Amino acid sequence: MSNQTATVTGYTAIFTAEILGLRVSKYADPIEGARVGLDYADARAVAAEDPTLIYFHVTIADGDIADRITKLRFAAEFEGDEGKVALCDHALGGASGSLAACLGFLAAES
Repeated sequence: MSNQTATVTGYTAIFTAEILGLRVSKYADPIEGARVGLDYADARAVAAEDPTLIYFHVTIADGDIADRITKLRFAAEFEGDEGKVALCDHALGGASGSLAACLGFLAAES
């Protein structure tokens, strides 16, 4: 099993970080310095002003991605969120466990 690394930015970073259970960071801007470990509400507030400031770097084993997306799918199914179920099914079926493919799909959908 291999590890892959990616940098995800903007609203895609927030959405994907929530799926993977990670926190996002903020690049420095003229008003405020860089911040690490933002919660999702703070990240959305920053993104509303400038989504390019939000990011996260992730290195994850391929199998872990499928496990996390599968868990998210079960939770979405339990909650009756058909949109998330479809998103998870597409990511799992079309991505073949590849981080780049999963993140690419999520970026296209967000």
